[in-house]
Amino acid sequence: EDQNLRAQLRLDSCEAFNYLSRSGVTRIEGVVDENDFDEVCNAMEILDFNDMHQMEIWKIVAAILHLGNVKFTEKANFD
Repeated sequence: EDQNLRAQLRLDSCEAFNYLSRSGVTRIEGVVDENDFDEVCNAMEILDFNDMHQMEIWKIVAAILHLGNVKFTEKANFD
């Protein structure tokens, strides 16, 4: 299920996102991100978030990650 969600939200590895990789530290010894993700999902279920609401939250998080990769350039002056 996690891989399907990642594909649907177009999420790559954490190194692919500026907000997650800016510090240069993307892995912490002893921390299993998959377990933390499962705990968050479990907490949302305990709080009675239905599947639609959970997906909306993941879409927002993914959108923020993707927006962090947007690069702005100076507008060219063609006058």
